[in-house]
Amino acid sequence: MQNLKDADVERLAALPLLSRLVSLDLGQTSVTLAGVRALAASPYLSQLRVLRLSFDSIGDAGAEVIASSPNLRGLTTLKLSFCDIGDAGVEALAASPHLGRLTTLKLWGGFIGDAGARALARSAILANLVALRLRDNGIGDLGAFALAESPYLRHVLYLSLSGNPIGPAGEQALARRFGGRVRGFAGEPLPDGL
Repeated sequence: MQNLKDADVERLAALPLLSRLVSLDLGQTSVTLAGVRALAASPYLSQLRVLRLSFDSIGDAGAEVIASSPNLRGLTTLKLSFCDIGDAGVEALAASPHLGRLTTLKLWGGFIGDAGARALARSAILANLVALRLRDNGIGDLGAFALAESPYLRHVLYLSLSGNPIGPAGEQALARRFGGRVRGFAGEPLPDGL
């Protein structure tokens, strides 16, 4: 896909035809924060279930815009990998009253540390997550312990954490809690549908 200018995304977000759309992949199109704001403000995205903006440098501010949008309340899958998202962005997503339907959250390759992992672990809003993909961030043992102790991640079938500086104690805590559902340390493929 080509790089999109902000005006292109604004025109797209204004199309009434979007009301029929259930999946939107704008990954690797250079969508900016202005583009994310236009999408989040679109009244035509209430049927959207899957949103992918991976490899678009939207940062924490972009995650905060998504988290604050009631127009995106139907999302079940949100893919924001390599979007320069850190703890503040994850904290906004975890606290969003609009993202309670999410079953898949993919946040690879960001700047998420222990504070972001703790926010996810403490989020009752994200209790429907089945797949949580956090590889290649900065999550250490404290974040691993928080995820392992979370009362809300009971539906998680796939937890990907490879590429994080988690030590043996953190890995053991995750293994005790999630068993074989913590895959990712060895780079196993994601099961179909997740």
